[in-house]
Amino acid sequence: MLIAREFLGDDDFVMYLGDNLLQQDLGDFVARFEAQRSRATAPRLGDEGPLLAAAQILLAHVEDRSASGWRS
Repeated sequence: MLIAREFLGDDDFVMYLGDNLLQQDLGDFVARFEAQRSRATAPRLGDEGPLLAAAQILLAHVEDRSASGWRS
């Protein structure tokens, strides 16, 4: 992300790797992520409350990992 820092600034972004496949619309994940962030409050020094979500990783169960190039 360092190489894109000047371009992105403080804007939100999605990093989508080319070898990933989504079975659902990415918009649904983005909407839930933004909703979770809007319910949280920005942390202040000394706070121990909920923090703003900074990242979200999407994972899925795969029956046959070898079909995706994984080797045991």
